[in-house]
Amino acid sequence: MLDGGCSLAHYEIDVDGVNDCLCVRYSGVVGLDDLTRVMARTMGDSRLRRLRRRIHDLRGTEISVDKADFDTLVQATVDARKIVEEEGLGQQVAVVVDSDLGFGLARMLSAITDDPDERAPKILAFRALEEATAWMGIDG
Repeated sequence: MLDGGCSLAHYEIDVDGVNDCLCVRYSGVVGLDDLTRVMARTMGDSRLRRLRRRIHDLRGTEISVDKADFDTLVQATVDARKIVEEEGLGQQVAVVVDSDLGFGLARMLSAITDDPDERAPKILAFRALEEATAWMGIDG
């Protein structure tokens, strides 16, 4: 497990090599800095970047993202998607959130960054971790 965090949020990164999956579990108040820090860390490490399945588990967190933050997050996601496409990774990314705000933001991010290219990451929002792992084909 790799740990990280800041003054308001904390995250843990777990790698499941058997299922080719990276799972980031967040806690506390999660803002743009936290999300972009995790994205930079996982995309900057070639071992982590090559994992084909990613779960961002935001259940139980307080999401603190305004319109400008969301626009920045969309751009960071598009930039990361370009790297994934160039490497032909075709990742599945599940964002698991239990709050209405978080779920809505995750669905908007999914719609805005949707790309029919099979090499592009597919991002979907879920309310339950079990739904996310089923979509990814990971057994409970």
